[in-house]
Amino acid sequence: MMLDLLKIAQVWRCKDLVVLTDLARCEDRDAVFPVCAENIMFAERLRVHEGDRVLDLGTGSGFLALVASRTAAIVVATDINPRAVRFARANVALNGLQERIDVRQGDLFEPVPGQRFDCILANPPFEPTPANRRQCVHSDGGRSGLVTTVRILARAAEHLVDGGILQLLTYVPDADALDDLASTHYLKLRIESLGKTRPTWVRMQAGSGDVGVDPSARELPVYLLTLQSRRGPVQ
Repeated sequence: MMLDLLKIAQVWRCKDLVVLTDLARCEDRDAVFPVCAENIMFAERLRVHEGDRVLDLGTGSGFLALVASRTAAIVVATDINPRAVRFARANVALNGLQERIDVRQGDLFEPVPGQRFDCILANPPFEPTPANRRQCVHSDGGRSGLVTTVRILARAAEHLVDGGILQLLTYVPDADALDDLASTHYLKLRIESLGKTRPTWVRMQAGSGDVGVDPSARELPVYLLTLQSRRGPVQ
């Protein structure tokens, strides 16, 4: 399996890790997203402590799981995309972390019924995508861009220990609305801006002369949300 992926993959060396992904130009629906600047900024801000049990939702290549495993006791990484699971498992093996990371296929929390974690990490698809636009699974956040983000916020508390942390990298069009949603689920919210990114479907059309692209969708503000499963300030 590893040799098959090496023939088609892009190889990244980052944080003393070797990570395989699809090529940046790959437009297949199930493509595995390359390691990008937002991933690295997220990795540098992980709130994972020694001995934590960590859940990485929508793991993709497994990059965040690999970084988290340096501190965590165990990382469970889930992804609905079979191709992503294949890449993530290959990357776990490539870095010799089979004893620390368990990659499971399934939709978000589906592979971890009844389990609770000290920390949950998520970099869900968050790009607002018009219904008539072709988009990869890794970036398709539905028309609002928040379809998967809202699903994670709705269920995170069920899978966190008391005081556990959820870190979520996403597009935030309305900080107050997300704050209200987080409060509904007993989570305290902190938001850190990580700059802006261009939607994948806009990049796919670069140079196409498509005048139907909404100019407001050309750049998305990206934020790292830190949430806690109990009331009170995040430590």
